[in-house]
Amino acid sequence: MYAMKFIPIFFLAIGLNKLTFLMSVRKVLVSHFDYDNSIDGLIGETYAEIKLGMVKAKSRTEGIDGHINGRSVQVKTKGGIKEYKDSEHYIEINPSHTELIDDLLMVFIKNGELSHVGPVALSRCTPKIQTSGRLRIYLQDMNNQTNASKGDGVNING
Repeated sequence: MYAMKFIPIFFLAIGLNKLTFLMSVRKVLVSHFDYDNSIDGLIGETYAEIKLGMVKAKSRTEGIDGHINGRSVQVKTKGGIKEYKDSEHYIEINPSHTELIDDLLMVFIKNGELSHVGPVALSRCTPKIQTSGRLRIYLQDMNNQTNASKGDGVNING
């Protein structure tokens, strides 16, 4: 219990920022376990905070992760351990959240680097309804709607 509280303080004390710390933890988890989900989302949201100025929404805010320039944003992170898996080409959102989301942001973790597409106005995308009832938005659709670069190639490999 005490070790878990000590580890973040240790990394911050030796000069690692929050994003570098999270990427370091992810690297350890991925190399030792088949772990590929919630830490990626946390990294994506932290990236949005640091690199894009996202103001984080309160914990458990329905449908959104924060606000960028006063607009509500849902962040989706793709950090697949298995390269080029199909899900890297789209994001899915809950249809009940469409009224809550102004913009979508897609963050990629690949080979220890972070990049992004967006934020893109949800209203400018063309979601496709899936049999699961979720709405799928393809990366190609997002690329066509934004002038944003695919990120700044933040390298976290050290």
